[in-house]
This record gives sequence, structure tokens and C-alpha cells, in this order.
Amino acid sequence: SVPAKTVKELAQLSKTTPNGLNMGGNTPGSTSHLSAEMFKQFAKAKGETILYKGGGPATLGVATGEIDMLFATAPSSMPHINAKRLRALAVTTGKPASALPNLPTMDSIYPGFTSDNWYVMFMPAGSPKDAIARVNASVKKALSAKEVSNFYAKQGLDPIGGSPEEVTALIKREIPKYAKVITEGNIRMR
Repeated sequence: SVPAKTVKELAQLSKTTPNGLNMGGNTPGSTSHLSAEMFKQFAKAKGETILYKGGGPATLGVATGEIDMLFATAPSSMPHINAKRLRALAVTTGKPASALPNLPTMDSIYPGFTSDNWYVMFMPAGSPKDAIARVNASVKKALSAKEVSNFYAKQGLDPIGGSPEEVTALIKREIPKYAKVITEGNIRMR
């Protein structure tokens, strides 16, 4: 059991524990994996990243004490947080998560540390603009439906709908950030 109650305590524990902490990652190159690397870089945390074959096995790994810590997705971790098998210390999203409103953001602790899972619907290049607009409007409408928003809220997710331009801007912001994490962490895909 890891005694840290805050992110700063966790970072300090990683520095004072021989060989650091075992940090889990969902799969190679996943947001979970890259968040662990960001933690090492931003907090100067020490430890080995242990990669699993998905979020479920990684979350079970931290819940059972096989690993010391994990940056997990809300859907895989919320049942364990609610059952008090996991202690959440912070969220990596840029703003507080509605499912865990009392947790700080990593950005408030280590400025610039944001990492989020995002899912984007793509269409083939050259698709007619009116088709893109219709699909985008349908997705936004679905995401705003009460049943859908309630379902996502139970999973610990805060869905947003954006325009194609907003998605393009998001991707352009995220690529250099993760490229830096990958380069500085000397991450190689297997």
C-alpha cells in the first residue's frame, strides 16, 4: 500500500524509495503510459513503467498492489475508487472532472501537465463539407442528449463536442507536447 495522500507526497516517495515506484501503463504509447512518463519528467519522479495489455489489467494491478501507481482512465478506475480500493490523488485533465470535483488537476500542481483521452470521429479526406457538418451536428446532438450525458457521467467521463476546426487545433496542440514526452522519455515502440 502506497502511503502518499497527495501528488507531491507520491513524487517524494518515488525519490526516497530504492529504485523508485512501479508505475503502470495501459499499453505502450497510451495516454496512461505517456502520463506516467510526464510524471517522471514534471515531478522528477523515479521509477519503472510497467506496461499492461489494457486498462483493466493495469487497474487491477494497482488495486491489488502489483504496481504502486497508475494514471488510469475514469471508466476503468471509478468502480475501484468508489469501492475504496484505489485512492485518487489528481486528474490529468485541464479542468476538474465532474465525477471527482474535489481532486486537483495535475496542471495546478505541475504547470503544463495535462493529459487527456480524446476520441475523434474522422471522415475520409475530401469528404463534402455538408456531409461533415451533418455528421458533426448529429454527434453534438447525441452527446447533449440526457441519456448519453448521464451514461458518460456514471463512467466518470465529461464528453464535449467540437467543430472540425476545434479538433484540428486540439491535435496540432497535442502532437508537439507528446512528441517532447516521447523524446525526453526515450520511448520506443516495440
